[in-house]
Amino acid sequence: MKRILVFSAILMIAISFASCKQKGEITPTLTFNKQVATMGSVLKAEYSFAIPPNAKIPDYDGIVFVHFIDADSNIAFTDDHSSEKTITQWKAGQTIKYNRIIFVPSEILPGEYTVRLGIYDIKGAHDRVLLNGKEIRDRAYDVAKLTIRAPLWELVKYEQGWHDLERSPEDPFIQWRWTKKEALAHLLNPLKDTTLYFDLEGNPNYSQPAEIIIIVTLNDKEIDQIKITKIEKISKTYHLTKEQLGSDQYVKLQLIVDKTFIPAKIAKSSDVRELGVKIFKIILEDW
Repeated sequence: MKRILVFSAILMIAISFASCKQKGEITPTLTFNKQVATMGSVLKAEYSFAIPPNAKIPDYDGIVFVHFIDADSNIAFTDDHSSEKTITQWKAGQTIKYNRIIFVPSEILPGEYTVRLGIYDIKGAHDRVLLNGKEIRDRAYDVAKLTIRAPLWELVKYEQGWHDLERSPEDPFIQWRWTKKEALAHLLNPLKDTTLYFDLEGNPNYSQPAEIIIIVTLNDKEIDQIKITKIEKISKTYHLTKEQLGSDQYVKLQLIVDKTFIPAKIAKSSDVRELGVKIFKIILEDW
């Protein structure tokens, strides 16, 4: 009887040890175009999932969660997304690779960040996918490190025509500023060919006809006219030359909205501000 009890105990320890060491088959990796990023800048990220032959593919199209963890173990910002090829389309023996642009928030602390990744079911019907990597807990895996530093100079100066910064009550990582009819910002000039990024959203439901036109000028020269006909976030990218930027320390960016609205005049609202469009981010990135 004692031998049976001892054998059972050994068996339970072995099973427990094996479960602690359990690893999945798919190996995730994440690399950045730079290891030191500036607050308010852009990262180019390459995601890779190596799938060995005969591996079992997850049977649902999960979301890849990507959390940037600060020194106090808090989530500072995220890059949660769906992979370019849905997960149920992955095949054994493949390596799934794709690139993404990640915007580093301007309002975080400098320091070293750990990047943690996993795959989950947004409907909550399945467990997180078991992956092959350094699991921290709950099938979340350390995949990268990133150092974030403060800029030497202010990257964006919001001048006339901007309302205060706002945050989504559902997701504090989503932030924006409303413009007025005309909004002026000055962007730190990298003095070389570069790229301008910004995300915007308008509300054409409050205008007649139901569309908004935004004129974008750089150093007083028009570079685009954006037409918005429905409520959706639009991402804009402009590749700019050194000559377009000029030689001044800051580049002048102006947004002119053809129609604005005041919420208190058209809805049950106490908001009496003149609103043009939401701007989620403006980044002039030197590569």
